[in-house]
Amino acid sequence: MRTFTREYGYARVTTRDQNEYRQLIVLLDQGIPNEFIFNDKVIGKTFDRPEYQMLKRVLREGDTIFVKSINRF
Repeated sequence: MRTFTREYGYARVTTRDQNEYRQLIVLLDQGIPNEFIFNDKVIGKTFDRPEYQMLKRVLREGDTIFVKSINRF
């Protein structure tokens, strides 16, 4: 059983033309390691997003998710 907690980041843009760079910079500045940042490029009307689904699978009780803005989640 894992006894420590992790911090994860989640970034999302709604089109391939948009750039998630600003969101990633904020997450990295928070100290989130690149390998713990999940990034989707899909419309947010559904939670059927590949990286979001992966994030849900790795989360454990006590972990924290950081997002730049709640509307990106």
